[in-house]
Amino acid sequence: MKIDTLNLFFKDALKNIKRNTTISIISISTMMITLFTLGLFLLLLLNVKVSISQINIVKKATEVNINQNISEELYQIAKAVGQVGLPLFLIFAAVTILLISNTIKLAAYSRREEIGIMKYIGATDWFIRWPFIFDGMIIGFLGSLGSIIAIYFLYSFAYKKATPYPGSLFISLIKPSFVLTTMSWIFILIGTIISALISMWSIRKFLAV
Repeated sequence: MKIDTLNLFFKDALKNIKRNTTISIISISTMMITLFTLGLFLLLLLNVKVSISQINIVKKATEVNINQNISEELYQIAKAVGQVGLPLFLIFAAVTILLISNTIKLAAYSRREEIGIMKYIGATDWFIRWPFIFDGMIIGFLGSLGSIIAIYFLYSFAYKKATPYPGSLFISLIKPSFVLTTMSWIFILIGTIISALISMWSIRKFLAV
C-alpha cells in the first residue's frame, strides 16, 4: 500500500472522528477505563506472584521468622480485587465494543451516499473499509495510550508509598518502569488491533450496496 494512499485513509479517519467528536471521545474514554482496569488487575497479580516467590526465597535462604500468613493474605487480596476487577473489566469491555461499533456505524451512515457512489464507480470494499479501520485504530491507540499514562502515574505513586514500609522488606514489587517498557506496547497493540477488528466488523453492512 502506497504512502499517499495511507495518508489519504488517515485523513479520512480524522474527518470521521471530527464529524462524531462526542461519541469518539466517549469511545476513547471507555477504552482507556477498560485497559486501566485490566492493567491494575494484572499489576496486582504480578506483584502477588513475585512477592510470594521472594518470601519463599527468603525463608529458604535465611532463618528470619516470617509470618506464615503473609502469602495467604496476599492471595486473599488478589482474590478480592479479582472478584471486583474482573466483572468491571468485562462490563467496560462490552461498553467499549458497543461504543466503538456505534462510532464507526455513525461515521459510515453519514457517508452512506459517498460509499454508494464509490461502489458504483468500481471502488473495492477494502478501499472503502480502510478509512473506518483507521478510525477505530486511532480510537484504540489514544485510549490505550491514555490508560498507560494513568496506570504509570497511579502505580508510581503507590510504589513510592509502599516501599518505605518495614513489611516491604519481604515483598518484592514490580518497578513502575515495567509499565512503560513492557506493558505499554502490549496494551497499545491490543487496543489498536481490537478497535480495528471492531471497525472492520461494523462497516460490513454499509458495503452491501
